[in-house]
Amino acid sequence: MSAGRLPGIRPRVLLHIVVAGLREHRRRSLVTILVMGLACLVVVDTSGRTDATRRSLLAALEAPSLRLVRIVDRAGQAGFSTAAVEQLRALGSVEWAIGLGQVGPIGRNAALGGPTGGFGAGAVGVRAYVGDLFGGPLVRLVSGRRPEIGEAVAGAAAARALGLADGFGAVEDDRQGQVAVVGVVEAAHGVEGLDSYALVRGGAETAVTELVVLLRASRDVEPFVARLGDLLPSREGPLGIERAAELAALTEALATDAGALDAAVLWGALGATAAMVAALRFGAIDERRREFGLRRSQGATRSTIAAIVVLESAILGAIGVVLGGAVGAVLVVAQTGLAPDPALVASVGWLLALAAVAGAIPAAVAAARRDPIEVLRTI
Repeated sequence: MSAGRLPGIRPRVLLHIVVAGLREHRRRSLVTILVMGLACLVVVDTSGRTDATRRSLLAALEAPSLRLVRIVDRAGQAGFSTAAVEQLRALGSVEWAIGLGQVGPIGRNAALGGPTGGFGAGAVGVRAYVGDLFGGPLVRLVSGRRPEIGEAVAGAAAARALGLADGFGAVEDDRQGQVAVVGVVEAAHGVEGLDSYALVRGGAETAVTELVVLLRASRDVEPFVARLGDLLPSREGPLGIERAAELAALTEALATDAGALDAAVLWGALGATAAMVAALRFGAIDERRREFGLRRSQGATRSTIAAIVVLESAILGAIGVVLGGAVGAVLVVAQTGLAPDPALVASVGWLLALAAVAGAIPAAVAAARRDPIEVLRTI
């Protein structure tokens, strides 16, 4: 190449020189790719598994049972109005809410000759409810139909005790007389206690002693509890509040700790990658003293020499992070069953590629500052 062409070297010619240099020094190029690939593999694998764990924890945190809040009138004085249920349901943070009355007299299936008092075969507790029992994900109708006011549905366990496998029949309530049972319901984890009752749909006059509220997100639980004094201002007597706040706090703490470990691994890998690339690039320019000296003597500028060294590292780093990122993603899927976030893999790749470029800068500066005459004399 003529001396007049080097100072104003075109990008295409520069790229050709870089590729030729990488081919000529295949062994060192492969070592650099291997270093970059391993670094990316380790970080993607570690970060991917941490992210998968975090996502699993957060998904568990959003389980309905962890978003439930029970508000109980411990004085048993029917301190809640039926209007309170509708008021709570109207809140944007509330997904589902029902009100429950006290457990009433024993309900019996007269057709089975149930006991006249006490719990036993063919007898269950009867409890009134207000609100949309089937409006959330926790109670589903297994058979039969939705009840009208004054009718009942039986929980799965109660239906078995009453001998109402098809969901239709009647229970004798000491307070209301005979109550028609028109369906069978199944309650999910968190409200599974409802399975043991005959649930009578109540009206505006129903005495409500317990509110069961399902929030839309776990982060809504504590703000909701903090507002209960304003939301239920007219009630009197002691108030019992039950929620899974401790478990939610523990899960969030675990996710935070996992994130801190993830960051430590990433920063450690970035530092180690930059240091190893710097060592490899210093070794490379030492081997290629004659090549760089000749190019400088032919008129190549210092910036051209520095650009060759940095561009070589960028190309090798890109190849390494692509291969390492792909293998790391496969490992994450094999270990967790969840694919890592593409944005996470891309971010790790970019950071490691930048670390490779940063590690090459000292070597590039050293190569550019060498006196070509002194270099040629020592060869």
